Order: sequence, then structure tokens, then C-alpha cells
Amino acid sequence: MSRIEERRKRIQIRAKDKVGKKEATDGSKNTKDDERKKLGVGPHQVHASRAHIDKVQRSGTSTVVRVRESSDERENIRRINEEERRRVRRQNLETEARVSAKRNAAVAMRWSSILEKDIPEEILAEMMLQKEECDRIVLSKDTLIQEFERELRVKDETYVKSLKKQAEDIDELIDNMNKQTVEMARVYADELEEVERAYLVDREQQTNKYDDELNALLTKRQELEQGFMEKKAKQIQESQRQFDDERAKEAEEYNFMKIQLETTVQKLEQDFQQIRATFQLNQEKLDYNYQILYEKDQENLNVITQLKRKITRLNDALSNMMTRYSELNEKYRSENNQLTEEYKRVTEQFKDLQTKFLHFQKLDAQRYREVWQMNERTVTELMQKVLQADKIIHEQQLGLEWSPPSDEIFQIRTDTAADLAEDGGPSAKQLARAENKKTRLILQMLCDEAGFLVEGKVKKMLDKLPKEEHNLLKVESIIKALGIDTKEGMEQLVSHFVNEDNDELRLVDPSRAIKCLRNFVDEFRDSGGPTAAAAAGQAANSKSASNRREERQFWERMSNVIARKTHRLWKNLYQVMQQKNKTLEDRKRQISGNDTLDTQNRELRALLSQYMSARVNDDLYVPPAQMLQLQQG
Repeated sequence: MSRIEERRKRIQIRAKDKVGKKEATDGSKNTKDDERKKLGVGPHQVHASRAHIDKVQRSGTSTVVRVRESSDERENIRRINEEERRRVRRQNLETEARVSAKRNAAVAMRWSSILEKDIPEEILAEMMLQKEECDRIVLSKDTLIQEFERELRVKDETYVKSLKKQAEDIDELIDNMNKQTVEMARVYADELEEVERAYLVDREQQTNKYDDELNALLTKRQELEQGFMEKKAKQIQESQRQFDDERAKEAEEYNFMKIQLETTVQKLEQDFQQIRATFQLNQEKLDYNYQILYEKDQENLNVITQLKRKITRLNDALSNMMTRYSELNEKYRSENNQLTEEYKRVTEQFKDLQTKFLHFQKLDAQRYREVWQMNERTVTELMQKVLQADKIIHEQQLGLEWSPPSDEIFQIRTDTAADLAEDGGPSAKQLARAENKKTRLILQMLCDEAGFLVEGKVKKMLDKLPKEEHNLLKVESIIKALGIDTKEGMEQLVSHFVNEDNDELRLVDPSRAIKCLRNFVDEFRDSGGPTAAAAAGQAANSKSASNRREERQFWERMSNVIARKTHRLWKNLYQVMQQKNKTLEDRKRQISGNDTLDTQNRELRALLSQYMSARVNDDLYVPPAQMLQLQQG
């Protein structure tokens, strides 16, 4: 509220200043009109345009500031209400604490009287009374807790509403700023046009003025030439009147100087009165400013007193928080130790699981290879039969030259997924466990000189692990940071830390370790080391997919060992052979029918011969033999 009052007072002071300036402007209006005539329309328009632009800018600024003032006022009201609610909560807590203390004391005092009783029914009745009293104590505390929880929910809702209102204020502020920008652009454009128009008017006036002066000079010259001729004729008369004219001229100059000096005195008196009024106004302003500053100093003293009280409260809260921090620190330290032990146990389990996984991976790859070879043998046998059939069809049936397919269709570039299981490079942990002494010394030098390459997580883990594992974790982190994932990379690293001196290998000085490491990184980057290391995971995945793709293409080539053109040839040949087979079957049936007819003819011929040679024919008037002879004849 104090800030809002101060802002209102400043606004009132500005308004009074504007009123004083307006009065001074009214007093010097005539002077400005004279200056406007002297300067012209253009400079006056520039001054008026600047005044109008300043007015629009102040109006836009007041619009933008109004949003902040409203926000400050809401915040001030909220803080006053919050302080009142805090006072009420503190009063409720104190009241509840006093009531609870009294009830607890009453309950504690009644235990002695209950212990003195010997009758169970009386003891039960007293115990029930004690239970009811305890329930009332608990109920009062639960009520207070529910009230605090309700206030907490209200605070959450108020916070959400405040965020929404703040977002709306920001949107309104941005909208006002955008409007002010558009308005200022428009005002600048309009005022620029007015200034240009005013300067054009000044230009036209100056041009007309110079034309009039030139015409006047020409007319004057003509008049002077004509007057010179007349003056020569009247020279004698002019000389006679010269004395009288000089006397009259001196009298007129005396009167003119007198009037001019009186006018100057009057103007100086007016300036003195104006300066005196200005001095009086400035004195009143200074007195008012002194009063404002004195009241502000008093308010600052009050604020300092409040801040001191707040510091005291915050110190109390800090001591409570430090106590709580100590308790939580002990709790979390014990939990951290338990989690560290659990992490070690899980790590050992993971290592065992990884070993089992590699074992089963090799077994699966071996089984895959066996199944692959069995299917490959079966397919190869079938393919050889198909090729042999194709050769017989071309050479025997079609009489064409047969050419076997190329050997590329029987080859596969990948060596199945079994090789993938055995193709993985060494891990960073394996590379960190150096086998020779020279490599171990170099890695120890890197731990001592290049500790900045160790990750922050690894540094935190070192405090929880035994000292003998510190260097191993550091070396593993440094190898990962350098991007080394092959034995060749390790050999390249070792070569930068070894000097050849008289056919002897010596390690470089530890002071030059950083320089050697930088040389190794530059060389390793140029050779594609870090890039290859970064792409190693993707390469492994893409290699597995490529192997599967090659395998599918291999089986597709094996299934399509006979081309489509050859397959169509086989199909057409099969159709022709079917037709030929059908014709031969027909011929076979006809030949069988001919044999049957021949057999029947032979049987009929034998039967006829038997009938013709029968004795019955001799008893006939016309034997069948004669009938046949007649028919044949």
C-alpha cells in the first residue's frame, strides 16, 4: 500500500507540474507566436509534432504501467490477507495446544485414582471415561489438521488462479505494447507528413518573398535612375532645405530613442516579475519534496523494523531446518549404504547373467549353424536335381546347348548369425584391465594427470567403493571418454606415451602427458577413431540386419535357381508333351483295338473254314462255297 500511495503522489506532482507549465505557456504565448513567424511553419510543426509524439508515448506508457500497478495492488492485498490468516492459524494452534495440555494433564491425574480402585466395573467405567477424553483430544487435533489441509487446498487453488491471472496480465501487457507500437508508427507517419507539408509551405513562402524582393529592387533601380536625373535639376533646392530636414530628423530620432528605452524598461520589469514568480514556485516545490522525502524516510525505518523481525523468524526456521537436515542426513546415509550393498550384489548378479547370456548365445549360434547347414544340404540336393532335369530337357528334348547358372547365386557374404555372436569387440572394462606392465603404468599416469576426463557419476561412486577399485573405474571412464573400443586403439594410445631412446622403450614425463593425450585425440579423430567408436553400436545392429537380408536373398536365389524364362519353357514343353502323350495314348488304344480285330478276324476265318469244311454243306443244293465263288466272280 505504501508503494501505491507513493506512486499516486508522484502522479499528482506530475499533474501539478503540467499545470504550471501550461500557465507559463499561456504567459509566453505571444512570444511563441513571434518566434513562429521568425522561424517559419516548418520548425514550428516539428516542435508541435514532437510534443504530440511525446504525449502519445506517455499515454501508452501509462497504459502499460497500469497493468503493473493493478498487479502490485493485488499482491499487496494478498499479502495482507495472508498475514491475517497466518495470525489466526497461530492463534488456533496456541489455543489448541493450551486446551490439549489441560486435557492431557487431567487424563494423567486421573490415572492415579483409577489405579487405587479394586472393583473391575468401576475401573472399566473410569477407563471408558479416559477413552472418551482421549478421543476428544484426538478429535480436536484431527479437526485442526483438517482445517489446515483445507487451507492448503485453498492456497493451491489461489496459486493456480494467480498463475492464470499473471498469464492474463502478461497477455494484456503484450497486447497494450503491440497497440502502442502500432499507434506510435501511425503517429510518426502522420507527423512526418505534416512536417513535410509545413516545409513545403515555407519553401513556397520563401520563393514568393524572394520574387517580391527582386521585383522591388528592379523597380527601385528604375526609380533611382529617374530620380537621379530629377535630383540633378533640383540640387540647388535640396541644398536649401537640407538644414531644415536635418533638424526635423534629429527631433524624430530623439523621440524614437525615448520610446524605445521606455519600452525596454517595461519589458525588463515584466521579466523581473516572471522570474520572481518562478522562484516562488520552485521554493514551494522544494518544500513539498522535502516533506515527501521525510515521510519516505519514516516508512523506510518501519520497513527495516519489520525486516529485522522477519530475519529473527527466519533464523528460527533455519535452526529447525538444520535439525531436520541432520536427521534426514543420517537416515539417507544409512539408506545409501544399504543401496550400495544392494548395488554390489546386483552387479555381481548382472555379471553372472552376462556370462550365462554369452554361453547361451554361443550355443544358439551353434545350433543355428547346424540347422543352416542341414537345410543348405537339403536345398542343394534338390537344386542339383532341378539343374540336372533342366540339362536333360535342354539337351535331349530341345536339342539346345545348356549353360549352368553362375556360382554367385550359391554364395553368401555373411557367415550367418553365429559369427555375429563371436564378432563383438572388447569392452571398456576389458581394455582397462591391461595385461602388460607398460600399459598399466600408462593408464596409471592417465588417472593421475587426466582426472578431468572422469565422469561426475564415477567420482561420486568412488567414495562408496574400496580403494583398490578406484583406478579401474577411473581408467574405464577415461577410455569411454576417449572413444577407444578396440585393442588397436589402445595400442595407438600406448604408442603416444612411449619414447624410443637407444633401442629402449621409455615412458614420457608425466608433465607431458596432457600434450601426448591431445596428440593422440587429434590423430585418433583424423583416422576416424571416435566416429567409428560412436557408430560401433549402430554398425553392430546394421550388420545383423544386413546378414538377415543376405540370408533371405540367398534363399530367394536358391528358390529361383531356374529362371522365369526357363520355367515358362518348361511349362510350354510340358503342355506339348502332354498333347503328344495324349496322341500316343490314342494311338496305343487304336493299336490295341486293331489287335483285337485281327484276333476276331482270325477266329472268324477259322470258324468260317470250319463251317465251309463241314459235312453238312454236301447235303445242300447250293453249298456256301459256290455262293462265295459266285460273289467273288
